[in-house]
Amino acid sequence: MPQSCTDRVSKSRISLIALPYDSGRLDTRMGRGPRAILERGLAEQLRSKQFDVAVTSIRLADTFRTEGSALVELQRQAALAVREAVSRDARPLLISGNCGPAALAATAVLGPKRLE
Repeated sequence: MPQSCTDRVSKSRISLIALPYDSGRLDTRMGRGPRAILERGLAEQLRSKQFDVAVTSIRLADTFRTEGSALVELQRQAALAVREAVSRDARPLLISGNCGPAALAATAVLGPKRLE
């Protein structure tokens, strides 16, 4: 039986993928959450428990975007980051101001039946 993406992912490698946006706006309202979590030491806490941790922060270009176009671009970039993490055998952990981009990216890459 072939292995799924999540079957081959190392339990000791974690890729923290931060999407610090709320409704397409950087570091606003709930979009402040990912940065706050990282600043309070999430990566360091995981490393202290012997996890190999990489941190990636998704950023949109500084151009005008509607909320909808920002959601699509955030999802696209997050999906690339999730694919890259899985290709390195790391478990992707998305921290986001809004659930939409993170949920869509994870589902797009891993498929709904493989999400844990």
